[in-house]
Amino acid sequence: MSVSFSLRALLRLLAAMLCCAGAAPSLTAAEDLNARFDAANLLYEKGRHEEAGRAYEELLGEIRTAPLLFNAGNAWYKAGRKGRAVALWLQAESLEPRNGRIQINLEFARKSVAGGAVPVPAWPAQLKLLTLDEWALITMALVWTLFGSLALGTLKPAWRTALRTPSVLAFLALTACVTLLFITARDRQETTVAVVVTEEAVVRFGPLAESQSAFVARDGSEFRVTDAKDEWLRVEDAMGREGWLLTSQVIRLRAGQIVSGSTPAGQSAPLHARVETP
Repeated sequence: MSVSFSLRALLRLLAAMLCCAGAAPSLTAAEDLNARFDAANLLYEKGRHEEAGRAYEELLGEIRTAPLLFNAGNAWYKAGRKGRAVALWLQAESLEPRNGRIQINLEFARKSVAGGAVPVPAWPAQLKLLTLDEWALITMALVWTLFGSLALGTLKPAWRTALRTPSVLAFLALTACVTLLFITARDRQETTVAVVVTEEAVVRFGPLAESQSAFVARDGSEFRVTDAKDEWLRVEDAMGREGWLLTSQVIRLRAGQIVSGSTPAGQSAPLHARVETP
């Protein structure tokens, strides 16, 4: 695995800038980060995929980017841990929803487990093509456009007639954007996804170990969580099948963040690596 551009050069440049600003200790931290990233890449190249996955996830405890999440997912997939890989790729997707390589890997994994995507209405799925940050930026741009038109009309009364239509259009666009932002944020906060991370998970008709088996889910299967009771989750798959799963058999994600699972979540930072299909 190689980096898409010189990560080492980027980190050295960042460290030099911090050093010039009186933040010399950050130089050591940047060099350590670079060395650990190179070590994880080397493990991957040597075929020691499980070790590489753990090394990437250690980095995720400090930094969190789509490429790093994706590299970790690639390593776990090649280590035979499809569910863990899918959970990481879903987190990567939440940060870069239009990244085609993320979609390719998810589609590849879904076909291999015969699961499919989590069932969602078509229009919220289209809204997910933008991150919440991007929706917020569009909203702010429309706010400035609207108030700029109003201010310009105040300063230049002769322009008011000409600015009336742009102001109305900006107001309508802003109203629509705020509405879509609210819908998108609510959908992401209310939708919980469960990814099976055991070789097989028995989905039962009730939240009891003695309940009859409804069907068996394979490692990497995705579900939408509709209810919870003690250590059980009520789930629905892409084919509309419903049942109850133990929480210990899945990793749960909400708004691209782990609700319960083993993959650490870190903070955003500019680390970029090449992503690969399995």
